Amino acid sequence: MNPPLAPLLSPAITPAWRRARALSALPHVLPGQPPQPARALWVHGRTADGLPLVFEAEAGDIVHLRGGSPDLQRAVLETAALVREPLGRWDVLGLDARGLSPAQRQLLQRRHIGRALLGDALDPQLTALGNVAVARRLVQPDAGDDFDLAALELDALGLSDVMHRRPAQLAAAEQRLVLIARALVGRRRLVVVEQPEAGLSALQITAVRLSLWTAAALHGCCVLMSTDHPRLAASANRGVPLHAGRGAGRWMSAA
Repeated sequence: MNPPLAPLLSPAITPAWRRARALSALPHVLPGQPPQPARALWVHGRTADGLPLVFEAEAGDIVHLRGGSPDLQRAVLETAALVREPLGRWDVLGLDARGLSPAQRQLLQRRHIGRALLGDALDPQLTALGNVAVARRLVQPDAGDDFDLAALELDALGLSDVMHRRPAQLAAAEQRLVLIARALVGRRRLVVVEQPEAGLSALQITAVRLSLWTAAALHGCCVLMSTDHPRLAASANRGVPLHAGRGAGRWMSAA
């Protein structure tokens, strides 16, 4: 599949583009890692009310959940992130989610799945940089670049001046951006984001849009998101229609 086009850049967020160029120079598959399967999600499931939910997504896709109620969108995102049990067949990163043990789920969540859901919290004892660095360390414990990559992610989202503050010292929008940075750091294979625009300014939304595009187009991450923001929705190259608030519909190209 062709990656989504790069969003137009604002001069005020050029650090994000410097970060994109720097990280794109890293190897797409790190030494010692097996090649990543192209298909990130394959779903032949159903919703809680029994209607079919059928879609798939590949590495490098940005997938927008369109329509449906917030609760339904949340349920789809949580199932993809292995937070709740699937209804029907859900293959997540090539594995049938129904047959995963708790230890296997935890390993996938730590190393391969990033998430930024509404209500997720940061560790109050760590700084913004520490929160993101710990997430990077979980992805690849022996890499030794935890704080470097964490600083790059935070800088991309305009948080370079506040990265040494603890969550209680951050504004709500800044905490939200740290959660998104934590989800993206370390080249996760699947990133699940709920309403990434929530509480953010227009400039911050643009920075988020660029970071999501970088993760998908340059690093082969599959991004699954719900959003009501037209520019974020336009950055998706795939759409999952959730009709009538109940979840019927097939995977299709975004309009």
